[in-house]
Amino acid sequence: MENPVLSSDALRQRILASATKLFMVRGFQETSIEEIARDAATTKRSLYSRYASKMKLFEDVVHNVLKTISPRDFVRPRSDGVEQRLTELGHYIVRLCFQPSSRDCFRIMLAESWKFPEIANLWFRLTVTLRDVVQKVLDVAVRYGELCPGNNKVRAGQFLALVATEPMRLALSSEFRLVFTSEHERHVQQCVELFLHGCSSHSRKLK
Repeated sequence: MENPVLSSDALRQRILASATKLFMVRGFQETSIEEIARDAATTKRSLYSRYASKMKLFEDVVHNVLKTISPRDFVRPRSDGVEQRLTELGHYIVRLCFQPSSRDCFRIMLAESWKFPEIANLWFRLTVTLRDVVQKVLDVAVRYGELCPGNNKVRAGQFLALVATEPMRLALSSEFRLVFTSEHERHVQQCVELFLHGCSSHSRKLK
């Protein structure tokens, strides 16, 4: 039974917590609004007064993953050097792949995006958000002459693919929580070195 003294924000957070738990375990399609309302100790009517549909609720769950991704921690003054900033960003991306909540969210979006275009759009937003973070770092590096000018949007996508593909594969195929180790640190270092070599001013230009 719904607690009448529970604040609107507290109830919303409880609904969101229940939805997150059930979506991550059962997936989007197999989780019903009735189950979420029951787990949150509220009513369907109360839930629908806050979320117009199950998809809107799922979007809010995914948004909690998206909002943890911010460029502010990585776009810093030139004194750090672009290699240092990209290395720290690479570590962050690998750790993001290994977070259970991120991993479970990725699994749902990959498994069900072909049936639900809205979920596919959420996956696209996630990858674009990460790419934009990388691009901001590269824009700063070009501005200060650390990298030669080029298409930083394309470069950012390539860096993201270099760093994230293997950790993502490991995370999606593992039943256990993965931890960041020296092996993953070497992976990031090699990706950064390869990427910066490709972006260097003396590299061969495409005709």
